[in-house]
Amino acid sequence: RADTAFRVGDSYAYRVFDRDSGAELQRRAVTVTAITEREVEFNNGNLTTDLLGNVRRTPDGRQRTGNQFQPLEFAVGKQWTTRFRLVNAANVEIDTEYNFRVAARERITVPAGSFDCFRVEGKGVSRPLSGPGNAILTTTYWMAPEVCRRVIRQETKRVNYSPRGTTVLENERVELESFKQA
Repeated sequence: RADTAFRVGDSYAYRVFDRDSGAELQRRAVTVTAITEREVEFNNGNLTTDLLGNVRRTPDGRQRTGNQFQPLEFAVGKQWTTRFRLVNAANVEIDTEYNFRVAARERITVPAGSFDCFRVEGKGVSRPLSGPGNAILTTTYWMAPEVCRRVIRQETKRVNYSPRGTTVLENERVELESFKQA
């Protein structure tokens, strides 16, 4: 079962890598600064999630309505579909659909330590409401809900297909570097 007991002061630090080159792209750190009856705010609202950890607003201005990346309960074989609208920083509306499944339990090691995780695999597509181009989405993430309230590792790839050609928009791996939970 997901641990939804976020507390003000919980903090998580991540390293982000390019999956093709292995180069470190950036480091991200988030700290819970407020909790309402519907949202968890990180870094004074720069990032917000629902109480399960499903992202609502990202630091780059993207907003998601009704996405369900994080389930309430983890069990190998569990499957679900989520559909949501994403509005990006340029105010372009994009409809997105993902199919997720909890594929396995496995032990992984990241800079924050070794964790017994659930591996969740997602495949999807996003379509802008206006203009050409669809993106094929693949996401795999590892959760250890008994130990940590946020993702331990995540791999994401977005490939855009349009009349102008195929473009890899994102191909990243995010790893938990450290965390502190109240």
